[in-house]
Amino acid sequence: LAEGAAADGGRTTVIALPDSFRVDNARLQRQLGRQLPTVPVFGAGATDDGTLGISLQIGMEGVRSGTIATLGLYGELQRAVGITQSCTAVGEPHFITQAREYVLVELDGRPALHTFIDQGRALGLEDMQRAAQELLFGFPLDSERPSFVGESCLVRPLAGFDQGTHGLVIPYPMDTNTTVGFMHRNPANAELDVRRMVGYLEEQLDGPPDFGFYFDCAARGTGLYGRGGVDLNAIHGHFGPFPLLGMFGGFELATTHGAAHVYTYTGVLVLLRAP
Repeated sequence: LAEGAAADGGRTTVIALPDSFRVDNARLQRQLGRQLPTVPVFGAGATDDGTLGISLQIGMEGVRSGTIATLGLYGELQRAVGITQSCTAVGEPHFITQAREYVLVELDGRPALHTFIDQGRALGLEDMQRAAQELLFGFPLDSERPSFVGESCLVRPLAGFDQGTHGLVIPYPMDTNTTVGFMHRNPANAELDVRRMVGYLEEQLDGPPDFGFYFDCAARGTGLYGRGGVDLNAIHGHFGPFPLLGMFGGFELATTHGAAHVYTYTGVLVLLRAP
């Protein structure tokens, strides 16, 4: 892929489908940055329905597991990319004043757990189990100008509690003096955000797309909206019928802000138009 991208003069797009269960997301992101630093990469983590923990990848070498399948698209293709979030920012952003590896210890000088409980109560989430499912964390990619819309932030779930520090375990490497915001899973706002995304993408293309890819988080779809076809109806309702390939995934990949990132709880729409 790297050789093909070099020969293509920077016109390459890579679709990547790694194994959700056996691929280290952080390592994958670093490798993509080193090996394909100038090539846009999009895709999703291949997954089953969560009951078996097995995913298979199909490529030129056959059917494998614990691997990554890739597809390189070469040539003159106009590309427009949009990312829609399942969550909406709530409350004011907070400064991380103390963190240890994957444990968020303090927000604004207070125990992170106390701030989490307060935000949950403000949303009417008195039950901790429900709060842990609906209240997530948004880490803006630009800490100086934090934004929590679309591709501007990475959302991560609450993975557990640290009793010794009253901290929160979050699968994301955190640094002090950076910003984090609480994100609330909200189907009504998620549906509005899909429509925002397709409207934005229409402005990026010179005409209707010839084909595209849509990588949707497995936590979206019917599980989010309570009904099926919401995202597809928004996409085809806006652009009309066109070939669209995609899948539900365990996570999503997208190159934004000059680097490949691992997104979660998002839908990544890649539209392509040939001259």
